[in-house]
Amino acid sequence: MALLLHLSDLHLTSGATDNLGDDKAKILQPRQAQSRRQKMHDSLGELALSLRRAGQELDSVVITGDITSFGSPEGFAFLPEVLAGLDDLVPPERVLIVPGNHDVPAGTPASSPERYAPFLDLRRHGYRTAYLEGVDIHDDGLPLADGAMQPIITAGDGSFVLVGLNSANNSWVPDGRYRELEKEIAAVRKGKPNAVVKALLDKIDAGSSADLARVDKAQLVAATRLLREEEEDQPRARLRIVALHHQIAPVSSTEEVKAFESITNLGAFRQWLAGSEISVVLHGHKHQGAALVESFTPTQAEGDDPHILLVLSAPSLQFGTASVFGRLIDIPPVALGVGGIQIADVPATDAGVGYPFEKLKRRYLALDHSAELGLIAGSTADDVYRRILAQRKRLVNLPSPFVCRIEDGSSALVVPSGYPDIPEGLDPQKWFDTTVEWWQRRPRGRAAKFNHGERLFRQSAEHGDRIDRIVDEFGKKPETSRAIALLVDGRGDLDHKEKDYPAFVSVQFVIEGSRLNLVAYYRKQEMPHWWPINVGELAWLQKDVIARLQEKGRVVKAGSISTVTAMPADGTGIPRVAVPWIDRIADSDEHLLPLVLPLLAASSVASRTGISERWMRVSADWTPGADEPTDGDPVPALGLRRLQSVLERSAQVEVDNRPTISRLCSTLGALADANQVYLAAEGSAKPPARRAWINKVRSLTADITAAISALAIDETRAKD
Repeated sequence: MALLLHLSDLHLTSGATDNLGDDKAKILQPRQAQSRRQKMHDSLGELALSLRRAGQELDSVVITGDITSFGSPEGFAFLPEVLAGLDDLVPPERVLIVPGNHDVPAGTPASSPERYAPFLDLRRHGYRTAYLEGVDIHDDGLPLADGAMQPIITAGDGSFVLVGLNSANNSWVPDGRYRELEKEIAAVRKGKPNAVVKALLDKIDAGSSADLARVDKAQLVAATRLLREEEEDQPRARLRIVALHHQIAPVSSTEEVKAFESITNLGAFRQWLAGSEISVVLHGHKHQGAALVESFTPTQAEGDDPHILLVLSAPSLQFGTASVFGRLIDIPPVALGVGGIQIADVPATDAGVGYPFEKLKRRYLALDHSAELGLIAGSTADDVYRRILAQRKRLVNLPSPFVCRIEDGSSALVVPSGYPDIPEGLDPQKWFDTTVEWWQRRPRGRAAKFNHGERLFRQSAEHGDRIDRIVDEFGKKPETSRAIALLVDGRGDLDHKEKDYPAFVSVQFVIEGSRLNLVAYYRKQEMPHWWPINVGELAWLQKDVIARLQEKGRVVKAGSISTVTAMPADGTGIPRVAVPWIDRIADSDEHLLPLVLPLLAASSVASRTGISERWMRVSADWTPGADEPTDGDPVPALGLRRLQSVLERSAQVEVDNRPTISRLCSTLGALADANQVYLAAEGSAKPPARRAWINKVRSLTADITAAISALAIDETRAKD
């Protein structure tokens, strides 16, 4: 996860306007008074200390405008002093600043260099700023000059991409309302106006410019180009965030009766936000923290799903409201537009007081609202799986049953991107295919107590092949709802006589038009690891039934696949879904011979090529990780014993009596014994047994690796 700090409306000044205290007696000297600048510096320092103690990193900082007040240059000069409180927690190039209406001098024309002269001084310190019209980009959005850092930051873990926009190009611009009186006003100025006339002239000056908020087309064109360039060589997997000064929606119930209360081209801007798949908007201007979840449909796409947008307004440290000075935004590495983020307001504090980072009050904001209702849907298995990963750590809090729907069921035959914990050195798709195939095998194989294929195809002599029966049902009545296969055997499972009770309960096949849809029910499902394998099995069954129907003259295509899970769960590490490879192939000695024969003295040099790497891949598959998987560790059972037996018998046939061969056989047996001891542990004895087992497995595996390395050496070459 990446942490982003959002600050806004700092209004850095000196003197009385910087005072946070209530010094009615005017006794304190300015340097003694409680100031906004010092409070922010100290608060940032305590935040930095708290993050370091918690082992957290701060990815970047975004400041959404109004660094100073009324265009005063001194405010910009104070900013590095304030940010120094972070104590180098974030380098300057990971600080993004956009201008606010107070950051431009009133009366300067839009898109003019003089408008941004004081603001540009910030770049001297290495900060990134929004592109500025008339300085960095033309009014058409094309680059005007080279050298400025791009106003875009990508999270270190790739979780988000942040782009800064300028919404102050038209703030306090001359509006020409007194243009027809210019000569008369100039003549009055040349005279000797009295105090009353001077006051009137000041009113005219103040009223001759408009504080207009607008996101010019140039900004949108430039931002679109930046986003495309940033992600042109990789899939769209980052949360897209836009930062600007002005609000795009009310942040409170306070009525505002004034000209240009909101962005004048807000409709067009919203269209761009939806079309550019922006998920989060950060802004300031209102001096109030707010978090809004908006849903709207762009007018040109009325048939499409609504666009979900999180709008976050940053709080501002002001006189009388010194409780909060900024907001932390915690962004997980999820796919674009899915999952959600966590936000936490950061309290203002004094040096030495501090606060624990862990106790900050956090709020979760969802981008994928259907998940909040217990439903995740997408076109492909990859789409749905990304949304599942976005809900990790929250799965148990979502409504039950938890439904996942894939529109294109055939897409589940491909291992989804981001699938975790595939053993190192293995081809992901091949590993996925063999794992799905193993769970659909008939019969189940010697190393398995049960699998799904056995129950679906040959559960009992009475029921026979259940998939055949489903095809027959469709032949009798194409629109039947009776095409159901049960994996639970009422005579053996429901009375709890069998220890292994299937989590996969049933699957229903439904033909709608020319599409074959599947709905499967699971009593429990570990989602990050098990769900892709389960839907891979369902897609395999879907493909099988389609082929059988075609043989009978009925042509249908793959439709949707839906899973209904009563108890969704998160998990770390590969669970029992990944039956160790050595167990998968243990049904036949022939499958084990490629591991054994190259080790014998009579083997050829050619056969030994790559044997060490092959054994390393196999041993990596049975070596446990640090975290215990939710569904239990994949522990080799039959495979190690069979491998030991095949090696012993092969060595006898080849009359290979080398001590290393004997030592390897003994070590394989010791590893199988250690696995049996761990599998027998139950209840409170399980955690300590697992720790001892991990140490034993790693030690014995290291001995096996050493023996293999010794046996793989070409003895003929060694003698030479």
